[in-house]
Amino acid sequence: MSSSIKHQLLSISLALILFNSCENNGISKLPELIKLPELITAPPTFIGINEVTTGGSILSLGDSSIDELGVAWSMNQNPTIEDNILISDSDSDSFVSYIIGLEAGTEYYVRSYAKTQSGTAYGQQVNFTTKTELTATDCEQFIQRNNGQCCSCCTSGHTIVVPGDTVVYEYFTNIPQAEITWTIVNGSINVISGQGTATLVVKIEDDFIKGSIHIQGTSNDGQSCGDVVSININ
Repeated sequence: MSSSIKHQLLSISLALILFNSCENNGISKLPELIKLPELITAPPTFIGINEVTTGGSILSLGDSSIDELGVAWSMNQNPTIEDNILISDSDSDSFVSYIIGLEAGTEYYVRSYAKTQSGTAYGQQVNFTTKTELTATDCEQFIQRNNGQCCSCCTSGHTIVVPGDTVVYEYFTNIPQAEITWTIVNGSINVISGQGTATLVVKIEDDFIKGSIHIQGTSNDGQSCGDVVSININ
């Protein structure tokens, strides 16, 4: 046997001895796989013009405690915590998230998430498209989601209008014969009728060319509208 072959065999033998020695001392063990929490993203229970109700549930906690829990959303698929997030303050395994400030008639993607020291886990992706108008049924669902403790106002008909159009706002509440005070938050409009009632009729000024109109209603028991309705002008 040549000296070079003997040298190679000796090197291999020494390497095997060192490997076995390290393994016995626990040095060569591979790091254990990190186990992150498992979550489910809740499908939307209410989809409005500028908002959606979603949330999530924790199936398992993983190896580390959860430091932050919530939902992430975006107009792009597979949203992460680098996109838009809403942090939950729930202490239970399930939580509800009310996302607001969305664009009308737009498709969004949302995922629940949980941040731990080991990393961030995500639930499955859910997509939805916000509406361009609300119906009375939509508004009633808005109230029901809050167990009748919240009110809602919405427009009857299209929310995309032109100057000179007449728009009807309706205030839905669980309070019988509530007196509603309407406030023009933003926009150039004239109130035609309905101040003090649950139905307000307004006319958009002819010189109001571009922008949005916000009108908010407050009932006589002090509750204010859960939604501030925005009307986009063509």
